[in-house]
Amino acid sequence: LVCTSANDGDVEVSRNFINLRFRHLLTKLEISYKFGAGIDPGKVTFNSVTLSNICVSGGFAYSSMSFDNSISYGYGDVQMLNDEDESTLEAIFFPYVPSEKPKLVVDLTVAGENRLLACEISPKSASGFEAGKRYTMSVTIQNNNISTSSVGISSGWNSGTINPGTGIGSNDKTFETE
Repeated sequence: LVCTSANDGDVEVSRNFINLRFRHLLTKLEISYKFGAGIDPGKVTFNSVTLSNICVSGGFAYSSMSFDNSISYGYGDVQMLNDEDESTLEAIFFPYVPSEKPKLVVDLTVAGENRLLACEISPKSASGFEAGKRYTMSVTIQNNNISTSSVGISSGWNSGTINPGTGIGSNDKTFETE
């Protein structure tokens, strides 16, 4: 998260309050999943969920509060958070324009049988994965593959606002950003 200055509109003094607007520097990918025909969700165990060939490092200049493109990007794998109650996967990574498509790799056990399933992830635009954006995807996990049904981009990571003075956002969430 970054909050720079009043010149950028990030800091505002209003009566007895100092309002700070934080922005995310990284990128978030959120994947909602469902199971296809023939898979009983009660018989599925996730062993791991990985984003493969994703950007995990790069450069940032705090003096200019901007990305430093002279520093080489580093690529690798990121383990995704799996919220099975919400049927969502999420990961945070360094913003970049992929030269090779990253992959979603799901290692799971279905009714006692191990399965390793994968699908490519393509950003919706030529801008790739931009800083501060939340990318959403919906997938269906089937017996032998993962199919993508939708891809979207959001201007912020969560919707909602922080109420000045309380620090509490709408929908009873204690910290939300736009």
